[in-house]
Amino acid sequence: NEIQIISNNLISNLKYLQSQQEKSEMFPVLKSNAYGHGLKEVCKILNKTNTKMVAVDSFPEAQIVYKNFNGKVLILGEMPLDVYKYCNFKRTEFIIYNTETLKHISRFKKRAKVHLFVNTGMNREGIDDLNLFIENNKKYIDKIEITGVCSHLAEADNQDSNFTKSQEEKFAKALNILKVNKIYPKWVHIGNSSSIFNLKNDLYTAFRPGLALYGYNPLKETCK
Repeated sequence: NEIQIISNNLISNLKYLQSQQEKSEMFPVLKSNAYGHGLKEVCKILNKTNTKMVAVDSFPEAQIVYKNFNGKVLILGEMPLDVYKYCNFKRTEFIIYNTETLKHISRFKKRAKVHLFVNTGMNREGIDDLNLFIENNKKYIDKIEITGVCSHLAEADNQDSNFTKSQEEKFAKALNILKVNKIYPKWVHIGNSSSIFNLKNDLYTAFRPGLALYGYNPLKETCK
């Protein structure tokens, strides 16, 4: 199979997504070889934009980004602990799902930038009790920099989803917990492609467009 990528079209897609959330940053998701479109190629196209950070799933993907993209990389996936030491800490931010990874990454003399992933209801992974997590891990948190807090919506393409509303409420509570603990992350993100069109909330400072970046409609036909 052969895929033809028209760079101007991809850049235009990104600009359109940005226009839907003008106050927020877009972190293009380039996992799975940029959804099959070529990680290296898409990185080079994004260098022509003002994209600050892209998201990938693993260290092998991050290595390609280091070589072909000028900005930072957010590693979405949880990696084997012995892999973290090979990352470029100056250009990488990590999503943290549990105490084990936090404890390990806090050992590096390089001050790691992390995004705490809060479980808002999908129950696959993430921090269930943020208050308890912070209380039990203060000595590790003091050694890293919390630059972001995030989660993932299960039904973002459904505008009337009660589950999405429930997830947003839980996420808002998590932000309040961070505030009480005097933690103010720069990047607050919960939304994927669909969310860019559906979420209207000033809490979010970033979104993670995946399919929509490549021109695919992430919304259901019933969405307005």
